Amino acid sequence: MSGTIRATANDILNQVGVEVGLDPAVDPFSSNDQSYSQLSYLINTAGEELSYLYPWEFLRKKATIITTGANSYDLPDDFLYLLNQTVWDYDEDEPLVGPITPQNWAELEARDTAGTTAVYFRMVDDQIALYPEAIAAGKTIKFEYINRNWVLDSDTGTSYKDKVTTGADIPQFNRTLLGRMLKVKFLEAKGFDTTKAQADLNQAFGLMTARNKGAPILSIAPSRRGKLINSYNAPDSGYGS
Repeated sequence: MSGTIRATANDILNQVGVEVGLDPAVDPFSSNDQSYSQLSYLINTAGEELSYLYPWEFLRKKATIITTGANSYDLPDDFLYLLNQTVWDYDEDEPLVGPITPQNWAELEARDTAGTTAVYFRMVDDQIALYPEAIAAGKTIKFEYINRNWVLDSDTGTSYKDKVTTGADIPQFNRTLLGRMLKVKFLEAKGFDTTKAQADLNQAFGLMTARNKGAPILSIAPSRRGKLINSYNAPDSGYGS
């Protein structure tokens, strides 16, 4: 979410608190007020749910596995979920097949298809398992994933973590989006009507996801690729040879 407007956890808590009728607090995250205490717990629930709801650019990371001959490898410590169709064998320039289901995995093992040229994978027990077993050592496998650390730690100013632990911490979600999600959670917990708050959240979520990454400009004009020779079909070098 490059360029997004962020705020400290305390600022977001106070904003939502005022919207639901509370007086602002100096340090709402550590406040003894019951409502602010509830908001302080719910902000972590809201942030975790937002992490799952959309593959935000700021949460994307790439992992590299160098095979050792084993058939299972630990996932990154901050792994939340895999971005499908990003798992590639960089030595063979081929994608891995998967993640396959437990049923497909059982079929592979039962049929003893170790001679297959394809490499299959599945996610199990915080690991990525490969088939055939004992894939050759030294292969480079890379994949993209969403990591769970959505909060900038205020103590270090450089490291990230998966929950707010102090009011000075800075959630990396847009402050309005996180505030909208938090407000819905709070109203739900109190048993209040959430119709308007949910509509505001839906609107904010739609706006943020639409602007989270770039998109091509569509045109009804004839494509430049219609020309016989141009930058799209001429080689980078050796032209005419």
